[in-house]
Amino acid sequence: MQRRMKTLPALALMLASLAVPALALERLAVLDLRAQDDRVDARDVAQIGDELRTQIVVLGSRRGTFRCLDRQEMESRLREMAFSLTDCVDNECVLEVGRALTAKKMVAGQVGKVGTLFRISAHLLDVETGEIAQAASVQITGGIEEVLRTGVPQIVAKLFGLAEPTPTRPPAPEPSRPTVQPPATTDAADLFAQAGKAYTAGRWLEALRLYERVDALEPGNPVVAMRIKECATKADEASKAAEYEAWRQDALRKRDFYVETARGLLNANRSCEAGKYVLLAFAGDWQWKQGRDLVEDVLWKSSTPDQCCDADGAFSSLSLDAKYINDLKQNARQVCAGLKPGSLVIEVSEEGASVALDGSRIGASPLPARKVKAGSHQIAATKQGFQDARTTAVVSPGATVTASLRLVPDTGAADILSTPTGARVVVNGVEIGVTPLQGVRLPVGRQPITLTMPRHESWSGWLDLGPERATRLSETLLPKTKGKALARSAALPGWGQRYMEHPGRGWAYTVVQIAAVGAAVYGYSAHSSALDEYDEARAAFVNATAGHEALWETMEAKHQEATDTQKTANLTMSLALGIYLWNLADALLF
Repeated sequence: MQRRMKTLPALALMLASLAVPALALERLAVLDLRAQDDRVDARDVAQIGDELRTQIVVLGSRRGTFRCLDRQEMESRLREMAFSLTDCVDNECVLEVGRALTAKKMVAGQVGKVGTLFRISAHLLDVETGEIAQAASVQITGGIEEVLRTGVPQIVAKLFGLAEPTPTRPPAPEPSRPTVQPPATTDAADLFAQAGKAYTAGRWLEALRLYERVDALEPGNPVVAMRIKECATKADEASKAAEYEAWRQDALRKRDFYVETARGLLNANRSCEAGKYVLLAFAGDWQWKQGRDLVEDVLWKSSTPDQCCDADGAFSSLSLDAKYINDLKQNARQVCAGLKPGSLVIEVSEEGASVALDGSRIGASPLPARKVKAGSHQIAATKQGFQDARTTAVVSPGATVTASLRLVPDTGAADILSTPTGARVVVNGVEIGVTPLQGVRLPVGRQPITLTMPRHESWSGWLDLGPERATRLSETLLPKTKGKALARSAALPGWGQRYMEHPGRGWAYTVVQIAAVGAAVYGYSAHSSALDEYDEARAAFVNATAGHEALWETMEAKHQEATDTQKTANLTMSLALGIYLWNLADALLF
């Protein structure tokens, strides 16, 4: 009877831990252990990691203070968030996984081996602060069986502040408890037995009432007093848990109403009001995917996401125990923090490139920063004549990430020849060498090309380059002739000299010729004006009836002025003609 009575408190504690709602427990995730190097068998690492996760799950169920996520649940959630556990080696990556899983703490570590010595190191990360809450390391000599038997329990003990198990240490004695003293009377003994059954079954209120009746019949029994105290505490906790569970079931029943109300408010661009109903609908099951999508929509459409995912405003008015209200607020904050959109800046090395985000075109570079949902995003940039560029950007909730893409010109091979050889080759305004050029790499597409050579006509055209075929260009440059130079100088003095690559002489002829012709034109204009004035003076003299002597002198002066301007005009015209003829002779002879 005494041995059976001793097991009752342990059973009661275990049943009490099962009565705590899952939402009130901290979420803890254990990542797969990594091999420190190739000397460790991957199968041994997997066995050690599985045993570590199993022991932490058992510890969480015993303590009732945290819940360890199983591997299948982790992988399912991470697939939704486009996260991968592969190559997650640094603490920053572990924290990102923890936020994606809305876990409070994360366990990660590695296994090393030298000969028969195994070394296991692990650390417990606080996801909210990013700090290492606890670190542990053990060294075990022997086979994998010894590591699983003694090494893993030691790691768990160090990480969670337990007494470290050792092979030689005797079992710790059970804490002293009052000796079970069954009641002396028959009625009290029957009530004591009934109370024990209720206590074992976790019916705390019923057990409390029965133990109180036993105490009334036979006061002073220490075991009965201890059970009354335990049952009172457990009954209070069970009452609060039942109250919370009743609210949770009611919230699940009201979920459809909350969801429809939230969607209507979202469609009306009233994101902050929608946030309250979304959290109320979501609180019954924090892993509900549709709920997470609605929270993400609220945060996405709102310009003030921190205010529109208001955990205090959503739950403070509920008539629940403060402990469960705090649990709801904490879980809501974790979910909102994990789903908050981030900002993505896309930088492309070339302007005018077409940019696509997650398969949809978003514009041409350069682009302004844009709001994106947290997670992994595929970015691509394309432009004619350049190789496509792709990259992946992982945007953390609320963070700004810059993704840079460099477009490399797509090139093709070209053979460029000329007759005679030695011609300068200019492609798209850039000189690339002299002919012959073999296998030169140039950007694909239609490129302008010019061939120039002294004393030869230049050639201009287009070079069509493809990425998979070589292009051949061969042109003959014709020599420049005196006849062509003479024809050009006849059309415009100095043009023939520039054609024959004497730019100084050519521009001199052009400028002097223009000046001489201008002077001649001006001279003839002045002569024409002087003739008009002479004709007026002569008409005045002929028609005059008096003062003929003065009018005669005026007429003579105008006649002399007309004669002088004619001489000047003829002289300048002769000069212009001489320059023109000398220009022709120079083009032909020199």
